[in-house]
Amino acid sequence: VVIIAKPATGEILAMASMVRTDEGEIVTTSENKSVTWTYEPASVMKSVTFAAVLNEGLANSNTIREIEDEIELYDEEQCAGFRDEDCTFRELGPSYGTREMSVGEILSRSSNTGTIAWALDLGKEKLYDYLIDFGFNQKSDLNFPYEASGILEELDNWSGVSLATIAMGQGINVTPIQMLNAYSTLANGGVYVSPQIVQSISRSSGDKEYITTNPSYRVVEEQTAREMTQML
Repeated sequence: VVIIAKPATGEILAMASMVRTDEGEIVTTSENKSVTWTYEPASVMKSVTFAAVLNEGLANSNTIREIEDEIELYDEEQCAGFRDEDCTFRELGPSYGTREMSVGEILSRSSNTGTIAWALDLGKEKLYDYLIDFGFNQKSDLNFPYEASGILEELDNWSGVSLATIAMGQGINVTPIQMLNAYSTLANGGVYVSPQIVQSISRSSGDKEYITTNPSYRVVEEQTAREMTQML
């Protein structure tokens, strides 16, 4: 899937979807997977998590803390229904014990345990609210046929490990257009602008009808968006 858009206006300049056939051939498809396909985004979601952390004033890009290469979310209530190892999160790559890392380093290294440490400070309620504000778990303003909403469980259904997994982009399903909109929001100074495929319709009479979209709104402060784009 490829989508090219203007963050400041929401204009979609190009959309393309490819699939691999049973014979292994890669071909274009009539299904617009930009809006119909849902998937776990994984580490690209960390930018949304840290945008929330910065916007809440918990840290800035240079804030340093000790990060362990293993985090246990470990009590009987939190891990009910899970194996013990499901409640232990380990850093990918070689073990390092404990290391001091700034927020910027955590993001650039894509540190799982570093992301979880800050997400725990943020809290599940705040993370959930920011995810909704960034446009997840809901259809965009494209009004495209068969558009998916993605899947983000209601807070009451979050398990003891949901905060950790969702902060890293697991346990949440998104569409490509939703992920694009989130990054466009950061690129647009923290303001969410609805995506738009059709700008206007020209009538045979010569009149032109401009298509309106939902009003834009601020998700994070401009300083937050600036710090996030600099780190990215």
